[in-house]
Amino acid sequence: MYDNHFKGPRRQPENLIYGIHPILEALNAGKDIEKIMLSRELRNPQIREITSLAEQLEIPVQKVPNEKLDSFTKANHQGIVAFVSMIEYQPIEDILFRAFESGKQPMLVILDRITDVRNFGAIARSAECAGVDALVIPSRGSAQVNADAIKTSAGGA
Repeated sequence: MYDNHFKGPRRQPENLIYGIHPILEALNAGKDIEKIMLSRELRNPQIREITSLAEQLEIPVQKVPNEKLDSFTKANHQGIVAFVSMIEYQPIEDILFRAFESGKQPMLVILDRITDVRNFGAIARSAECAGVDALVIPSRGSAQVNADAIKTSAGGA
């Protein structure tokens, strides 16, 4: 008999890194990190260093209960997880320069307050079909460009 309440094994998000040292190394290496979540109870010098670096790099840091972190991974996360970007972010100046250099008028779509990842993916898919050079999104308050957004974009992201 099938149990409707069984959800199967938890799958760890592909863009997740966890642990104090791996996240600190990712920050120092310049990895594109979308968001850091840390346990409300966590306090030590390395966490202060991580939050300070994140603030300098304008990476959102969210304090959450341990149960929230446990929902992302069964591994020993040490009270901190980070979501690495699944796409490559580029400065808008570089995008504009490449477009002008190729003799083309750049076409950009500027998104504001798009928080649903599936809506973001659908917009990315439509933008790709329309020949848009880039989607411009704010560093805070927008949908996380995760596996769901990329899947919904059908390659547009």
